[in-house]
Amino acid sequence: MEMADGQRGNLHVIWEMAVTEERNRLAREIHDTLVQFFAGIVLHTEALGTSLGLNNSQSQRALLTIQKLARSGLDEARRSVQALRPKALEGCTLFEALMQAAERFSTETQIACDFIQRGKSLPLPADVQNETFRIAQEAMTNVQKHARAKSVWITLEFKAHQVILTIQDDGIGFATVNAPRSRCGYGMTSMRERARRIGGALEIESPADGGTVVRVQVPLVEKTDSFAQTI
Repeated sequence: MEMADGQRGNLHVIWEMAVTEERNRLAREIHDTLVQFFAGIVLHTEALGTSLGLNNSQSQRALLTIQKLARSGLDEARRSVQALRPKALEGCTLFEALMQAAERFSTETQIACDFIQRGKSLPLPADVQNETFRIAQEAMTNVQKHARAKSVWITLEFKAHQVILTIQDDGIGFATVNAPRSRCGYGMTSMRERARRIGGALEIESPADGGTVVRVQVPLVEKTDSFAQTI
């Protein structure tokens, strides 16, 4: 039994290393292809716009549209690289990474972002830390892009057999008629998939008077038991 447990532990380490290497490979490919292509398009359209001058208004409008699309693609490609190759958890606990992310979010967006932890920290498997942190990143991105919020509150709560991450904002919410439909699109789907991968459940609340609460609850089980269920 001890030998079997040791083998499962070694297989889990190998599996995590393989996943990390594949993420790094994808990040390099995106950076070396899409990021460079979009950056080149932006540079060439800017140069072409200068050479056309201000007389050809129709061409200028077309170029501005191309530049806008290229910059959007460049931003998305860079976000993809960051998501695939997160540095925040290197040498940090989940608590430290979330605290740093909240501080950075406040500085970069001018939206007040407070982070607190409740309960005593418990050891978390690497996949739980990674996916939980990425869910927080995705939720904060949604707040920045769509919520029109003034404040965000992030809570990491440890209980006896589960960890709960909550991201709450005071923005327009989903129930508002003018709320962008895209808030319910890929970002939410991605967060649900991440939660499922670690055996968790994602809940989203948006009352009629505004604001949104994103909550993910992840049961804490023995690492070897969790891995054994996947093989």
